[in-house]
Amino acid sequence: MGSWISYTFVAGLVLLALYLVYNWLLASDNQPRFNRVVLLASYAMAAVLPLVDFGPVNDIKNATGEVVAEMPVMNVIVDEADAAVALWPYIIICVYVAGVLGVAVMTVRALVVLSRLVGRSDKMACGRYTLAVVDDESIAPFSWRRYIVMNRSDYNENRDMIIAHETAHLDRRHRYDLVLARVFEMAVWYNPAVWLMTQSLRSVHEFEADRAVMAHVGNARDYQMLLIKKAVGRSFPVLANSLNHSNLKKRITMMLKPKSRKSRRVRALALVPAVAVALLSANIPFVASALDTMSATSIGLDSGSKDSKNSENEQPKIYVDGKLNTDGMKSVDLEMIKAISVTKAGEIFIELYKPGEPRPPRDENYPKNLEELKVVSVKSAAEEDKVFDQVEQMPQFPGGDAEMMKFVMENIQYPESEKSRVGKFRVIVKFVVGKDGAVRDAKILRSQGEAFDAEALRVVNSMPKFTPGRLNGEPVSVSYVLPIQFQINDKED
Repeated sequence: MGSWISYTFVAGLVLLALYLVYNWLLASDNQPRFNRVVLLASYAMAAVLPLVDFGPVNDIKNATGEVVAEMPVMNVIVDEADAAVALWPYIIICVYVAGVLGVAVMTVRALVVLSRLVGRSDKMACGRYTLAVVDDESIAPFSWRRYIVMNRSDYNENRDMIIAHETAHLDRRHRYDLVLARVFEMAVWYNPAVWLMTQSLRSVHEFEADRAVMAHVGNARDYQMLLIKKAVGRSFPVLANSLNHSNLKKRITMMLKPKSRKSRRVRALALVPAVAVALLSANIPFVASALDTMSATSIGLDSGSKDSKNSENEQPKIYVDGKLNTDGMKSVDLEMIKAISVTKAGEIFIELYKPGEPRPPRDENYPKNLEELKVVSVKSAAEEDKVFDQVEQMPQFPGGDAEMMKFVMENIQYPESEKSRVGKFRVIVKFVVGKDGAVRDAKILRSQGEAFDAEALRVVNSMPKFTPGRLNGEPVSVSYVLPIQFQINDKED
């Protein structure tokens, strides 16, 4: 969930930048079809560009200019003394989910109202659409799905112009645009730009439909009077194109305005630097750090699932000399066991003595049979140290962060299989610094492909022991997030 919220934040930044440029340079032009394409393309760019990793703006390059390592990003504090700081990602997730549910409820409610209204209307099949006539005189004409809805007075007095207007919406499939806009409203509800984009999209729809009506009826004055009469009617803001949507003054002005010259469309190129500014804003250090922290936050009940895995009723997996043992250790001679280790997931790894290898005497606490071995193993797994996200004293690489950056840059290598790719490729690795300072449980949070991921994991796993983190003066295991950026420049540079 955290990674999804980070994605919607960047998508919202892109959408905001695109909307500002559109509203400044294109919204007043009488070119509704082109403007509609621009708005739909803006939605597409907002959806796709956050998935592309362009790399951070504060790169620290090594001597070869090929590999970059950024300063480490810690996770959130979970110490009770700093609970307000620790809980902020979870508070954001809860607020976000509440907002999504709120928009979803409003959408469902509006759809129910539309369905009931159409359901109790008098319907007439008219080829590619169905005309629905209602008795409620407060309803302004609108189209929804394949229905054109109007009240009985409008049907008797202004049927031709209304049908011309609403069939223009249906023929141009404006309803699909509104579905797309609603999806963005639900996903990025907290960003004002997404709601303003919907208003702009509805305005463009009305400009297109108005132009179609003018070509059909040819009498601008009668049509404008109809719009004025219907300006106070009840409209439906969700997934329906209504005759009285959008600013009436703008619509009449656009009807009287000559078509814009095609040469003015070149101003749409201003959207490109706007997108670049939005993406650079998302890569400002403190913003990128917050987004990475948010991405690493999950609302899954990880501890509960781990506890259930280690329950007494579940048999742990047992590996003997690296191979999974499937016979419940019946084939294992306890006297031949050299070492036993238990992972956090409750898996038991057993190393046996090699033939002829000397065996020291057992101490009194060594398991004497299989049942004792299982008890010790499960108990050890259950008592595995808790991993904190941040503590009073965070783990320290020998020599500090600068030495860690130096270690990464001196040891990491650009994968040979990727030398043909020019650009920046940012991998984010999460790992645990144990009570003893050793690095373990490294995994990829943001992938750039198997080769980059494997190299990043190799270097992280080769790190020397840290000074362990401490909580209340005691050493504890702490999770750590480290972004590593691979970069190779064009050979011509």
